[in-house]
Formats: sequence, C-alpha cells, structure tokens
Amino acid sequence: MQKLENRQEINFSWRHLEEILEDFRIARRTYRYVDKVFLADGDALVRRASDLYVILDYIKELFPECQRVAAYGSPPSIRIRTDEELRTLREKGLTLIYMGLESGCDEVLTMMRKGQDRDEIVAMGQKVHKAGMG
Repeated sequence: MQKLENRQEINFSWRHLEEILEDFRIARRTYRYVDKVFLADGDALVRRASDLYVILDYIKELFPECQRVAAYGSPPSIRIRTDEELRTLREKGLTLIYMGLESGCDEVLTMMRKGQDRDEIVAMGQKVHKAGMG
C-alpha cells in the first residue's frame, strides 16, 4: 500500500519488468501492425525511470512502425520526474501523457483529497509540455 501526500491510501502491485516485456512479445506475435501503444493499468510514471527507458526501447525495437506511445501520469508522479528524465522519456518515444483532472476548482480538489491544487496541476502540465509531450 502506498500513500501519496495527503491522498487516500492506494493499493497497487508492481508488475515485474520481464512480465511487461513478455506482454509486448506476445503482442508482436499477435498483431501484424501496431501504430499506437498505451502503457495502461495505472500511473506508469511511478515506475523507475530506468524501467521506463527499457520499456520504451523495447517498444521501439519490437514495433518500429509505432508512431505514438502514451501513458497516464498524475501530477504527483510528474512532480517526481526531473526535467531530464521527462526529456529522455520523450526522446525514447513517450509522446503523450494523460492527466485525469477531475476539477480545476481547489475546493473540489480538497474535498476529493486529490493531493494537489489547480496551480500544481497547471505547473505539471507545463512541465510535461516543456519536455515535448502533450
């Protein structure tokens, strides 16, 4: 169980890196053409940057036709990424980060215990944009 700042406790488990890579091998055997990949099942940016680099390199190797790799990223997970890590993720093929924003109203964000205010959300969006990702 992990607790992110003043947010609710979140239960999740880590998938082993080799298991993730095996999923990609299976996908390559299954699909002739893959132009988009979405790193799903939660906030991918909480993984170690080195793991994400391996995953992105593997996607590029297995799916040279892939034009877009996207992932979810919350403001807290974006905050822990350095500008250099984000630029490297972009260079390795991560082109889009989705932030699920329930509200731009600080009162609602506080009531929902989201752990950030609208200024933090905007700042993390700008950080991602500065790294070259949408």
